Amino acid sequence: MTDKRLEVIIGVDDADDAPIISPSVRIVPLEGPLDRHTEALTGLIDRLSQQVPTVANNSKVYLLKLATGAESVALLEYTAGWFAQVDATPRFDLADVQHLLGSRSEQRFPTDPLWFGHVTHSIGHELFCMPISRAEGKTLLLAFVNPPADLIAIGEPLAKVLETVWHTDVPASPQEAEIHVLSALRQTFGRLPGALYERCLALYREVLESFVVVFQPVIKINPDWQKVGVHSYEALARRAPDDTRAPVAMLKIAHAWGDRFVIVRDQVIVRKALLSYARAHIDGPWSGDFPKPVSVNVSVRSLLSDEYLDTVRETIAAAGLDPANVTLEISEQDPIEARPGERWPGEPHAYFHQKLVEVARDIGVSFAVDDFGAGYATVSRMAELPLTQIKVDRTMLHHPQAAAELALVMQVARDPVERGATHIGRVVIVEGVDDESPLTLKEIFDQKIRHVQGYIARTPASPQLRGLSDEVRHDIAARVRGDDEHPSNLDTLRRGA
Repeated sequence: MTDKRLEVIIGVDDADDAPIISPSVRIVPLEGPLDRHTEALTGLIDRLSQQVPTVANNSKVYLLKLATGAESVALLEYTAGWFAQVDATPRFDLADVQHLLGSRSEQRFPTDPLWFGHVTHSIGHELFCMPISRAEGKTLLLAFVNPPADLIAIGEPLAKVLETVWHTDVPASPQEAEIHVLSALRQTFGRLPGALYERCLALYREVLESFVVVFQPVIKINPDWQKVGVHSYEALARRAPDDTRAPVAMLKIAHAWGDRFVIVRDQVIVRKALLSYARAHIDGPWSGDFPKPVSVNVSVRSLLSDEYLDTVRETIAAAGLDPANVTLEISEQDPIEARPGERWPGEPHAYFHQKLVEVARDIGVSFAVDDFGAGYATVSRMAELPLTQIKVDRTMLHHPQAAAELALVMQVARDPVERGATHIGRVVIVEGVDDESPLTLKEIFDQKIRHVQGYIARTPASPQLRGLSDEVRHDIAARVRGDDEHPSNLDTLRRGA
């Protein structure tokens, strides 16, 4: 006997060939741990962002009070049964809530490392306590006096939000702070409701769009100073033009969210990089049509995405660039392997190799492996992929057998790679070369390596495409020759910097 209320009737709509499900059927998706709290969490996160401008002296306890609606908030330190007040909003009285916190004789404070918070009730008072750090027998905890009941109903996700906010610089960037909060929820509880997921993706795109692109030169070295110069540029994302540090955490957070975030990240970066490069080259120190190539980082997953490849193709055309002058650097952090449940037709490296060959033929770009010697960047990856550049990680310079390892890289690099109807050799670039590098420029040059990248150029990454001064070119040539007077030249450059 069939229960008509559960019967599913599937057909085809003549208008759009879409499946039809009988109107008598109701489909209820399985509920996630955060679904029922979506509205409350969204409201809390909104208030956290909105209240930042009203908080004086970046007081986090005051920010949490305004966002949660609690009567008062305090940061307390707990040590062996005693509580000490570290910071608090007005109206917080430690003595008034001591009976809710407990004491040595009446212990109410859990020492279990898995404890994430609890609520203590008494007549006229309610106290929500949660830990934010533990170290050397001391625990720092937040105490909320008389918080709203609907907030407490959120449960453990509330504690995770507040803990993340406490350890995040919200005033510096409310959007990035919110991304960290949502990422912490997703990492802890497995997935987010669709509305929060889409909210985080939109925020992530907004943050990425706010970044600027700077260009770091790749230097061609030679004992003849007139042959020393800029070979190409690497495009790098920064929060501000004069920021020397990459926003690594924000760039890497995409991997915690999955392919959609990774592809969006790489789309935004490659679009900004190529358009910025085209504008900068117009004002650069060279005449003619884009004689200096540019490279941009990309993930393995993006190179498998038609959306990303369409963005590359369209941006190259919009910028008026020659595709042959664009190199996509494959991140050393990315494994070349199928996702769980995903099937690739053939062995992973062979499949990915064929994919890159097709992209090179279709769009005309080249590929490099970035930071060889770290992560997944193995000799097999370097040898099996159609790479025109191999970028050696600076950590390899500090290996005991650095010279021998560079010789191995050069041996693999000698094998030509197909480029259109011709075969070309791979360019080897040693990254992070500076005054502290154990290998000298002469030793690097003796390994038949002709390209380096790093502070050795005395040219910081900039939104402008900068060349090398004659003084720097003379200095690099002297280093390559190993001249005895070289240190004094360096001292002169440092004083003039």
